Amino acid sequence: MDTQTKVMLFGAGVGVGLMLARSGVLPSSSSSSSSSSSSSSSVSSSSATGGAVRPALGPSAVDMDVAGGELRALRKAETVIQRRTDQIILVVERCTATHNYTAVIRTAEAMGIQHVWLVAPPPKDAQSNPKQQRKKDRWEEDAKELQDHIAYARMACKWITVREFRTTAGCIAALREAGRQIWVTDLGQQAESLSAGPGGVGGMAYGSLSLPRHMAIVFGTESTGCSDDMLGAADRRVYLPLHGFADSLNLSVAAAMVLQALLFLCPTAVGNMAPEGRAALRAEWYPKLARTEEQKVEYAARVANPPPPFDDMRRPDEHRGGWQPKKVKRKNNVAWGVGEEEEEDEGEQEDGAAGGAL
Repeated sequence: MDTQTKVMLFGAGVGVGLMLARSGVLPSSSSSSSSSSSSSSSVSSSSATGGAVRPALGPSAVDMDVAGGELRALRKAETVIQRRTDQIILVVERCTATHNYTAVIRTAEAMGIQHVWLVAPPPKDAQSNPKQQRKKDRWEEDAKELQDHIAYARMACKWITVREFRTTAGCIAALREAGRQIWVTDLGQQAESLSAGPGGVGGMAYGSLSLPRHMAIVFGTESTGCSDDMLGAADRRVYLPLHGFADSLNLSVAAAMVLQALLFLCPTAVGNMAPEGRAALRAEWYPKLARTEEQKVEYAARVANPPPPFDDMRRPDEHRGGWQPKKVKRKNNVAWGVGEEEEEDEGEQEDGAAGGAL
């Protein structure tokens, strides 16, 4: 049986299709809301794209990413910053599979969640089963394993804030101190459905739910779900129903579907972050994007004067190639009978690694 998490979710059908179709409804930067003539809609502003030409998309041109555009990296980063939210903290409690940690981190980053909190699994009881006693600290081992699985997260750890806790009690105390409402995913019959119907907190209609300004959504371990302590601290227990015999899914899949449902039901959560929070992200992110001394100076000056964001997050075709470690790429090439690929130079490696974000 696949790795599981104790949360009921949508499986297939109109509900999920509708959620995914509407997920593109996001805050617009500026120019996309105003109409322009068809003769000029196919050409972008030279100040934004360095004179590059993009195809027209309907009556009004959408400001999209262009390969080689002026300040492209900063504009992409600013687009992400404008869509980041600190309204929702994603909490993963006692997950026992590190690849699930990294998959959830990547999922959270892709959904615009800035803060992910991780609660370590409890140590094994050496008295009850001495043969299974782990010689090293579980959290330290997981930290090392996390580095080994960093490819799963596709550089996502660079762009989100991760906070670690050794105990559930410590995490709960921190959430209360931060004034967060705690929503816990749960299969129990007392949990409230995020869909329409009796006992549901949402009507599965776009914008039908108002989330707390400061909240956390908690997912438990793959086998048994959230702990009794976390369930006891819950302000709300929630679930999304499946429609087949399976009643749970992989942890990262569950997290993706629940987050998508929350953002669908409450679209104002997208990009809900105070100006001070955005400024802090610029101060942290912009220097990471500089590759030359000249860029370091220019990007530092841009922290207080950010460039305009894009209307659409999709990359141009020239940047659609997925990044793979060299060893994986060579192994796949041999398996597919296309020979061994040449070694990448240092610049190509940097571009490939950055591809996970840009």
